[in-house]
Amino acid sequence: MGDQAFYFMDIKQITASLKQIFEEYKKRIVFWYDREGEFSEIIPSLELEGVTTLRLDETGPFELKIKLELEDTESRYVIYAPYPEPVPEEDWLLDIRLYSYTFHADKASIVLDELGLTSQGMRLYLKGRKNFFRSQERLNNLKKWVSPEDSEDDLDLKMLAVVTKADHPDVFYILMKILHSFCAEGSFDPNKEPKVWEKIKKLELDQPFWEFMAGTFGYSNDFPNLSDLLIRLLVTDFGENIKADLPVGIDHFLIRNDQQGLNASVFLSQWRSHIIYSHTYNLISGYFAEELNIQDHLLAFDSESLSDIRP
Repeated sequence: MGDQAFYFMDIKQITASLKQIFEEYKKRIVFWYDREGEFSEIIPSLELEGVTTLRLDETGPFELKIKLELEDTESRYVIYAPYPEPVPEEDWLLDIRLYSYTFHADKASIVLDELGLTSQGMRLYLKGRKNFFRSQERLNNLKKWVSPEDSEDDLDLKMLAVVTKADHPDVFYILMKILHSFCAEGSFDPNKEPKVWEKIKKLELDQPFWEFMAGTFGYSNDFPNLSDLLIRLLVTDFGENIKADLPVGIDHFLIRNDQQGLNASVFLSQWRSHIIYSHTYNLISGYFAEELNIQDHLLAFDSESLSDIRP
């Protein structure tokens, strides 16, 4: 349903643009070169009164030239080509194009306009996120958070918030939602990916997600994964609160950057005190406590060293 909605949005906007060219610019012929054939499927659905649509991939240039300049010099036409605009020296229809109008449209431009973004430089970025914008529902949900001056990082964060259905486009909220989804069946299994994580990867938002993890928590791994991230966050928080050096067996998981280590502790504090997600924290922290044999490590510390440790 999402793809279909976006499909009709294309038709509506493109039809309005073409209608304006014919009626306000008083052009009889409009050439439309669609570099990647993005709109090829909607061409039969265009409804422009008194306008005939011809395709250059179905009608030869010589045949078209005869039709437009000899057989019918009055009617209005859209000449569509699902390939790039030819260079002048290779264009058999250049003389007609010079007195006609060449129309350009791409989905990135449509989305740019729909989101109200001011920078034309965002078009290439939006094109790279085309899978996200195949759904009109996702686009509508994103619009409520978008500001005209948003950067690529701003939009990536907001797209992740849309996909995860986070309350806010915030790294902490997004991460909590993802981790919560791993425990939907009442236990934590890092090897059983929930649908939301599969969707993040399908929409190619996993790379931006890991970049946010690097920027917020200093997390870096050639093959990043949530289990490794969680271990580092939990061990770092443990290290922030223990009044002694970490045991040798787990100290290599520590995030060394002071600010990013503090971010880890702040995140975990918010997570374990959250009215909805605290149960998820208990499940996941309990799982990794067993994986890391934390109980055995605690035997090496006295009660004073552990006095600030929170469950």
